[in-house]
Amino acid sequence: MDKLISVTRKYYNQLLLKVHPDYFANKPLIKRMNEKSIQELNLIMSNISSSDIEKLSPTNIQLATHSIQKTVKLDPFKTFTPLSIRNSLKKKEILTKSWTGEIINLCEEFGVEIGQDKQLWKKADNIVVQEKERFEEEVKAIILDQQFDAYHLPMVVYDKRLNHHQKSVAANKLVKYLNGLPWLVAYEFQQSTGIFVVPWNFDEALLKSYVKSNYDRVSIEFNQKLKEIKK
Repeated sequence: MDKLISVTRKYYNQLLLKVHPDYFANKPLIKRMNEKSIQELNLIMSNISSSDIEKLSPTNIQLATHSIQKTVKLDPFKTFTPLSIRNSLKKKEILTKSWTGEIINLCEEFGVEIGQDKQLWKKADNIVVQEKERFEEEVKAIILDQQFDAYHLPMVVYDKRLNHHQKSVAANKLVKYLNGLPWLVAYEFQQSTGIFVVPWNFDEALLKSYVKSNYDRVSIEFNQKLKEIKK
């Protein structure tokens, strides 16, 4: 992890040599734009190696080089499914890999030669993928037992008594309410440890009220279960 950070800093410093505001003294608009962008990048770089990394969120970075303006979106969460991967015990490690990878991609876009060090992030990407797969298996261990079977949506399971039509109706309505926590689709609203339990033919207004009332409880209980599994 420390090597990823130190190598990222090395290439980031090379990036600054290409886009530093001082190089655009005769172009005040570009200079101001790059000053703001570098402030944001410096914040990201400072947080990558600290506990504050968990506070970082996707951001648009505008940079210019040789008078060419670009807008770059840094978003290390774009490939994360489910989003609850952020709640895993290795959250900080995953975020570090993701953010450093985003910075390296940005450096390459502006012509910084990364060379063999790129292999560090290929290995990191593999670890992130493995972590996602492991996390999903643990979720299944938490929310599945012999009477439930998985269906089409991530983090959603269905009562085995539901038929295909009922599952499809529920899936089509439920997809926009998924929030990274587990769901069980059954026949009525219920309170269950670490999981939302909703009827397949739920009323959307009632669903919103149910989720609002139970979100904090389900989130705490679900993450507690994850910690117990990983002990």
